[in-house]
Parts: sequence; structure tokens; C-alpha cells
Amino acid sequence: MAICDFPEIAGDLLSTNCMVRCQAVNCCGTMDTGLNAQVKEKYPEAAQIHAEMCKMFGTKLLGEVQFVPCHDGAIIANMYVRESDSGNLSVLDTGALEDCLDRLCIFAAKTGASLGIPKDLGQQEGEWDNIHTLIQSYFGAKMFNCQIVNHISAEEPAAAQKEKTAKKEKPVEPAKAVEEPKQPTIDSSRPSVSIIVAGTITKDSGPNGWAAKLSNRKSSSKTITGSENTDSIENLELMAVIAGLSALKAPCNVELSVTSFYISEVIKQGWLKKWSKNWEKCFTTYGNAALWKELDQLMHVHNVSVVLRSDEAQREAD
Repeated sequence: MAICDFPEIAGDLLSTNCMVRCQAVNCCGTMDTGLNAQVKEKYPEAAQIHAEMCKMFGTKLLGEVQFVPCHDGAIIANMYVRESDSGNLSVLDTGALEDCLDRLCIFAAKTGASLGIPKDLGQQEGEWDNIHTLIQSYFGAKMFNCQIVNHISAEEPAAAQKEKTAKKEKPVEPAKAVEEPKQPTIDSSRPSVSIIVAGTITKDSGPNGWAAKLSNRKSSSKTITGSENTDSIENLELMAVIAGLSALKAPCNVELSVTSFYISEVIKQGWLKKWSKNWEKCFTTYGNAALWKELDQLMHVHNVSVVLRSDEAQREAD
């Protein structure tokens, strides 16, 4: 997947054409300074929900993202990256920030929504280059519509805007390009297999089906099928992937064909490697974490490259 250096602009984040407008928030429910205060004034619904959630969960919210649909069609994304409002906006939990970016990435991949991320995330002076590189690693792919906004309130006088921009935009070396995710190297000593998977949701109540068609270079093939009481097409296709890989009797080079964009991205972008560092947290975050964990174990056995195919091609796996 191609990588690009997404735009960094100066302007009013709350007046951009980005559907999702992100802000860094604390876990104590206050939004009284800087961008937070401007969000509170323009989008009181986002401030109200933020305060209520903080009252209920406090610091347990660190690393979470709260998506709030607002009155003018915009979505405010409250990124919980600070424990408290100590008056020092540089108190940023970088681990929580990475979790927030992970959630934003999944949301953007699933919905295609455009994102506006403020340059001022409350980081200490000199840390922006590292944070910019981190954001680039999540949203640098051309598939994402993401902007970094050096926020200037629309209410500020033009002279103040110019002065603020001059202070913040000092020359820096360009961020290093993030390498495109690489497909696994084919091991010539291993057999090569193709697996085409599909999930099917029916209108009738009851179990829905999945299938995995396995083929090798000798043109022999077999199809594995199953059913499950779930209305998630993603989970059905994920079960088919697991069943197909589990049916292989030896480590193989596998070309995996899926219709799920999300499954394709998880494998291509290497998200399983990150999730595997804390499966306990994933089990509380994702309802299908057990399936992802099982897939991760199989990915250590086989060399798996993934191909995203159109919905029409799904018939090949039936």
C-alpha cells in the first residue's frame, strides 16, 4: 500500500471539512483551556458526554476514543490521553495516545471518514517529531483522508494568527517515510496453497454460513464449510480463515483471498503483532478477540499473503 506524507495545514480545526475532528482530553471531565474550551463552546454535547463518562469511569478511559455526533454533522473524537487537568498541558500519556490512534485507524478504515488531528496534542516541546512519525505510521497510507491541523481559532486576529504560526512552524527535517507493509517472503521449501474464504448472512433466523476453499499447484482442492449463530459477516469470514489455515498439515506459503477489507488490513498492516502484546486488553476491547488470537497463532506457522477481492468474486468460495 502506497505511503504518502499527508498534509499539515494551519487553520481552525473546528471549521475544516474533516468529518471527524479530534481533540486530546483528560479523564477528569474538564474542558476549560485551548482547543478543549473552543470545542466546549461550539459543541456542548461533546463536552457534556465527556464530563459524564469521566464521572463514571475516570482514568479507566485512558487510551479510549469517544466519538460524539454533533448538531452540524461533524463528529468530535475525544482522545483520552491525559489523566488529569493539572494545568500542564504537556502531561501526555504516549501509550494512551498510541491506543487512541489505533482506534481512530480502525474507525477510519471501516467508515472511510476524513480525520482532522490537531498538531497541539499537549506534548512537551521537541516531542512533536516523534508524535508526527507515530501518526504517519497509522495514517500515512493513501487510503486514509487525514490532515494534521496547526490549530488557529477563527476568532483570533489575523496578526495573532501570523505570529502564532511563525512560532510553531519552525524548520524541521522531513519525517522519515514509513515503509509499506511487506508481504511474507516465500519459502521455496514449503508447499504453496491458495485459500479463498467467504461468509454468508441469510435472511432466515438461525446459523449463518462460512466456507474456505483450499487449492494447491496440483489443482487438487477441497472446501470446508461451517455455520455459526452470529450476524457478523466479519466473524464468519474470520472463522473461515482460521478453519482453512488449521486444515493445513504442514507449514505452507498461503495466498489468502478475502472480501473483508478489515481482515485484509489487520494482516497487511501487522496489527496482530501489536495486539498480541496485550491480549487481555484486547479481550475487553474487541468482542471477537479470541478469533484474532487464534489467527495470530496460525500466522506464526504459515507464511500468509493476503489478497482483497471484490464481493462478486465471493461466489468462487461457495
